[in-house]
Amino acid sequence: LNGPTFIDLSKAKDLLFAIHKEGDKGGIVAFKKKDANTWDKLASGYGDNGSGCHVSYRESSQTIYVSNYHAGVVDVFKLDGEELTVVQTVEHSGSSVHKNQDASHVHYADFNDGQTLLFVCDLGTDYVTTYDIAEDGTLTHSSEIKLTPGTGPRHLVLHPTEPYAYIIGELANTTTVVSVDAAGEMAAVETQLNIPEEHVEKSAGAAIRITNDGRFLYVSTRFHNVLTVYEISANGSALTRIQ
Repeated sequence: LNGPTFIDLSKAKDLLFAIHKEGDKGGIVAFKKKDANTWDKLASGYGDNGSGCHVSYRESSQTIYVSNYHAGVVDVFKLDGEELTVVQTVEHSGSSVHKNQDASHVHYADFNDGQTLLFVCDLGTDYVTTYDIAEDGTLTHSSEIKLTPGTGPRHLVLHPTEPYAYIIGELANTTTVVSVDAAGEMAAVETQLNIPEEHVEKSAGAAIRITNDGRFLYVSTRFHNVLTVYEISANGSALTRIQ
């Protein structure tokens, strides 16, 4: 593939979806597992917005959500047999205070546990937006939260049992704790600086992961090249840096 910058698997791990670029067109390729070492190409599809940076797959509607950093959009692809087609393009717009925030830069789109809500991080505008997902997989705007200007929200993780999420800011090198209600509406609770202040300007927050028991949070920082470990409070609302 050309530039498979992100992949996602079905729950049974028998379908794989990968970012792919062909010429000036960006889209995804789907593969079906044949045996332990072989995957057969099932379908490919392309949108009008260049190559994406994140992909997530929704089982019940067989829809795939591709985040496009450069175009500031989420493309919704539908897998129908051996065809992948764009059924919806959701456009974001705006900017913020950092030099890398001249326009919308959608960096992440993924679900709550029930796959009824889609959370979208827009690094370019400092907004995290919640969308309701219809039965057919299409999106309707529900709510949004604006983080501190210059945060650059890149990815987030949800607590496995408590109503909280944790958002990594690429540009500010922060982790923001937000409460999340049943409708997916978020409210900021606290923000932690992931690395020492003197390294912030020349570094970039990258990945964020939470343990299955919800006790520990891990964030990585590019250029400063560290992993930061947080212990999460019992109710999920507070972080304590331990390493």
